[in-house]
Amino acid sequence: LSTSEPGLPAYCDNLSVFGTSAHEVNEVKQKVVDQLRSVGSVVHEEESAALHTSSLGFEIDGDAGWVRPKRDRLVRLTSALWFIAGRPRVYGRALELIVGHLVHVLMLHRPMLALLSSCYVFIRKCYSRRVRTWKSVAREARWLATLLPMVGAELRRP
Repeated sequence: LSTSEPGLPAYCDNLSVFGTSAHEVNEVKQKVVDQLRSVGSVVHEEESAALHTSSLGFEIDGDAGWVRPKRDRLVRLTSALWFIAGRPRVYGRALELIVGHLVHVLMLHRPMLALLSSCYVFIRKCYSRRVRTWKSVAREARWLATLLPMVGAELRRP
């Protein structure tokens, strides 16, 4: 965000435009919305540029310069991780759902993705079998449940 040129993260059916100039952000948003409508797309829930907003499960504070996962999302994800840390019997595909949500949140702090090694192996080996969660998976879940509240990104970092 070192220039006033807006950015547009692409995501399925949501549009977020971000930047350092409210005028530029609103202008780009309107161009995209006009183009979508010109090809028959329905556009809803439009908002103008704001310093405080939420998008795709994240809270954005332009004044403070940070992005964090929404609190309710963190609570649900942390609860799921503590459940896995208790070593229940689960299908790999169930753990895959949790890991999918976790990966989305960890995009704000990518080095933490390295803590999912055993989880990926468990998912692959036990995808269709209900098995007691491995000790190594429980350990990774504990680590992530403990570290998750610290996940965020500073928008003003170089």
